Amino acid sequence: MNEKVCARCSRAMYPKTNGVVVIEHAKSVPGPYKLWQADLWACHGCDAEVVIGFADFPLAEHWQPEFVAILAAARKNRTCVDCFEMPA
Repeated sequence: MNEKVCARCSRAMYPKTNGVVVIEHAKSVPGPYKLWQADLWACHGCDAEVVIGFADFPLAEHWQPEFVAILAAARKNRTCVDCFEMPA
């Protein structure tokens, strides 16, 4: 079996959105740190969501000159998910 199964309601999950942008935040860097591409999966039963299938390398990192433009375009045109190293 190679299914993604919801731990909450035991139903199969499905790929809701491919190519979401995950905005990684780190305690050591103010603001967004890295951008990743991944896939958003959801549960047919309870609508729980999980982000899986991350790319091997980040889409962009905070020190790159084009980072702000890539982040702005992602927020405007794509589904974005924030990921915090330590939740607030």
